[in-house]
Amino acid sequence: MSQFRRIMLVTVGEAQRSPALERAIRLANASGAALHVCVLDESGSAPDREALLQERRLWFKEEAQLLDAPNPQFTTEAISDSDPLAEILAHVVEFKADLLIKDADPETPARRLLLARLDWHLLRDCPVPLLLVHMGAHALPKRIVAAVDLDEDEALNRHIVDQALALAIQSNADLHLATVFDPLVAAEALPPLVPNLRPDQYASLSKGSRTAFDSFAADYGVPHLRRHFLLGTFKRSMRELTQRSQADVLVLGTAGHKGLEHLLLGGSARALLDHVRCDVYVVKPPALAERLEQRIRDQASKPE
Repeated sequence: MSQFRRIMLVTVGEAQRSPALERAIRLANASGAALHVCVLDESGSAPDREALLQERRLWFKEEAQLLDAPNPQFTTEAISDSDPLAEILAHVVEFKADLLIKDADPETPARRLLLARLDWHLLRDCPVPLLLVHMGAHALPKRIVAAVDLDEDEALNRHIVDQALALAIQSNADLHLATVFDPLVAAEALPPLVPNLRPDQYASLSKGSRTAFDSFAADYGVPHLRRHFLLGTFKRSMRELTQRSQADVLVLGTAGHKGLEHLLLGGSARALLDHVRCDVYVVKPPALAERLEQRIRDQASKPE
């Protein structure tokens, strides 16, 4: 049975083909999932919202036919630009989406300063997996990299790989598994007052991490050629790996709101998400997803 039964797509601006639109149509066609398209009209000049939706429905059918998906199961919804985040999240819960897809915002100098933009809020608050799409070579992913940190929660690592594996199976893609051994992070495990990491300590920690990583990868049947034990900082190592392996999707996870803000809003992670050219697929553990969904339901039920 397919992992995806309901996919939601957020489109911004005028009717035009985008990488996210193509990914959503292709993935829905491959999985047989229903597709709900949320149209964000930033102009605010459309006097008749239903007319806008009717135009988009016709255009969407034409695009689907051009992409060899002639009979898509899709619905449309218009979202105002006054509070798009709340409306999108409410629709995610109401539609019971398994995946939310959106084009990644283009890089601009102001982007580094404007942390309140829609992408960041969706990364933080969306209770379902979020796929931010860049321009790629393949309509469906062919190479997927799942990034794990074996010093963190094992359940979260397994959730990341389970999601990546399901996407790989659905897309007939190769799954790669990666982890990063950072000497500076490893040095934090030293006892107090120890000035630095000796070569024998470094070798021991590195070997132990590599052994644990190989054991973890073997549990999922990932072949040695698709295992990547990287040395250095997470940002640089993952950016270089995705470029070298020509990855289509990088799958990341977060353990909670505090961790998510550190992962996605911290300098290193922000630089990674800004400069990596593959799609970024962010998953949350089920417990956090349930809390976020309940918060959305509670906010929707409050009287205005």
